[in-house]
This record gives sequence, structure tokens and C-alpha cells, in this order.
Amino acid sequence: MPPFLKRGDKVAVVSPSGVAEPEPVMKAMGIIEGWGLKAVGGRHLLARNGIFAGTDEERLEDLQQALDDSEVRALFCSRGGYGLSRVIDRIDFTGFLASPKWIVGFSDVTLLHLWVNTLFGIATVHGEMPAYFSDPEKSERTLSSLRNLLFGWGQEYRWNARVCNPSTATGVITGGNLSLLYSLAGTIGRPATEGRILFIEDTGEYHYSLDRMLSSLRISGMLDNLSALLAGSFTGMQDGKIPYGKEFGEIITDIAGRFGYPVYLDFPAGHDSDNMSLWLGRRASLTYTEGVAELKYL
Repeated sequence: MPPFLKRGDKVAVVSPSGVAEPEPVMKAMGIIEGWGLKAVGGRHLLARNGIFAGTDEERLEDLQQALDDSEVRALFCSRGGYGLSRVIDRIDFTGFLASPKWIVGFSDVTLLHLWVNTLFGIATVHGEMPAYFSDPEKSERTLSSLRNLLFGWGQEYRWNARVCNPSTATGVITGGNLSLLYSLAGTIGRPATEGRILFIEDTGEYHYSLDRMLSSLRISGMLDNLSALLAGSFTGMQDGKIPYGKEFGEIITDIAGRFGYPVYLDFPAGHDSDNMSLWLGRRASLTYTEGVAELKYL
């Protein structure tokens, strides 16, 4: 676990993936400053190069500089999109390992989370990104949970859940965006999943694509010996010309439910208005009583 934040700490905001719009990012930096932190933006924070926030070299430069700066105590990725896959294997983590800091984001940032969690055993925060801090549709606990985790204040998680094979489970939480998790198959960033709580979420996928990604994880053995599967939001799911016939929860339990471990659905995190932050790389427990699930860190 990197050191928790305290008032006066310096944090960096960089754009390693898609183009970030100036207004919401500047507002977010104001919110971060309101937490008592000193927020600094990367040199190419608002750069544009097609769908990317600058060239590969520009995005990598900002990311590398923030990782190397021992005074930076947390690194916020401004938004997701696409782009980290193009530079993840070029990052030098020497400075980061000498002075670990919190990495914050989700979606495309799943690549960075899993790289750091898997290769170095350092925890990160799967949480909201600055581009959406001021989105009026976001729940109050979207930002409060992020602040709570970064400052080490902890967070309670209770939600109305659907559960397949209901039972208590404990394990280190790993995972993130399913599409990015799927893309790491065969790479050194593929996470170890045995005995762990695997968290997944996604958006805008076809139902058959969700089935295909989960089936690939099953075939590769990544679903074999989980402690539990924890599914967040799966928003904007799409059907083809021939309806698939099942919603996302049914697809997930159809594939993962056969293993016998608990499959918890509807956790309030992911591409949705209610996007609670999670520590990835920390041990937690899952319990279920009369329709209500609870996650606690151990």
C-alpha cells in the first residue's frame, strides 16, 4: 500500500489515453485542490492527436515524469478511452518502485492497475477520473469514496445484490475493465487470479462479446479457482440482429456460476453514475444476507 495522502501533498493529473476536455479537467483540479492537495497537470495534459491525448511519446513523457517524481504522492489519469496499450511496455517503473504512489482511474487505466498490481504487488485505486468529477449525474459517494480511500479513511460497501452460489469469500481484489483484462491474456500483465476476488465491469459491449470474453477467461484458466467473482456495472449493453436472449447478469452466472464459488452482481462501480472506488491489490471479504451484500477490507 502506498502512503495515504495528507493535506499539502502534491498530486499529478496526466492523460495517458484519450483526449481530455479542458473545462471538466480544470474543474476537477480545483476539486482536488479543495481536498487540501496541490494538483499539477502534465505538460501534455490537454494535447490532441486524433483520439489520443497527444502522441505516444508525449503521453509517455507525462506519465513517466509523474511516476519518477518522488514528491508526487498520487497520479490521477484524467480519463480513459484508449492509448495505454501503446505505451505500457515502455514505462520505466524504477522511480515509482523507489517511491510508490497511488495510481487512480478505471476503464483503460485497468492496464496500468494490473501491470502494477501483478508485477510489483503494489495496490492502486480503481476510481473516478477527473474528466467526470463535475458530472451532475454522478452520485455523491462516487467522489467521497475516492477521497476516503486516498486519505486512508476507509469505506463501507453495502448494496442490493444478486448472488449466485451465495457464501462468504475472502481474497485480494484484482481486475477492472473486462475488455482490458481480456486484452492482457498472454502478456506479463495478466493477473494471478487463484484465490482472489476478481472484479469486472464494462460498457457498450454486445452480449455475445461479453460471453466470448468470459469464455476466453474460462478456457485460459483465469476463472478456475477464484475466491469470488464480483461484477460491477455493465452499461449500454447491445444486442445484434438476432437477440442474445440473456442480460449481462445471466451471461456472467451462466459461465462463472458453474465453478461453485460465489458470483456477486450489481456492485456499484464502473461506467455508471454510481462509481464507488476500490482498492485493487488489497485483501477483502464478501458476505451476503437477505439480499444485501457487503464488502469489507481486511
